[in-house]
Amino acid sequence: MAKKETIHNNKIVQAALRNVSLYTLSKEAKEVMRKLIQESVFLGKNRVPEKDVFYLVSNCPELSEQLTFEYLKLYRQQEGMNYPDSKSAREKYKRIATLVSQAFEQQLEDGVLLNGMKKYKPKQLMTEEQKEAHLDLLNSGADLQSLIDQLVVMKK
Repeated sequence: MAKKETIHNNKIVQAALRNVSLYTLSKEAKEVMRKLIQESVFLGKNRVPEKDVFYLVSNCPELSEQLTFEYLKLYRQQEGMNYPDSKSAREKYKRIATLVSQAFEQQLEDGVLLNGMKKYKPKQLMTEEQKEAHLDLLNSGADLQSLIDQLVVMKK
């Protein structure tokens, strides 16, 4: 009798990667994904592409062999590429996608952002009172260092 397949729930990672592409994925997350793909012995000599694994992890709600293969097939057809249609390829993709998803979940628990663009926040604008205080100091002939000190205090 065959062993029952374990299905990994990927909804947490899928929600975290909702507006993230492979190019805006954080450096830490990319390193983890690349390391897993490169160091996984079960993949054999021919490694799987990062784009395929990222697509599966970011779009597939649960990682089962059948569902993973259907999403991979859909992605490969959209890209105009052939898709692997063997049982071993299905198992490889499911296994590596599960490992990457688990690693991303661990990163989320550790507080690491998966979106590399979140660290670039819009600049904070000065309020009218801060502008007036700064202009008063500037008009009174203050030196550069006191202007810088005032800006640092305003930022806090």
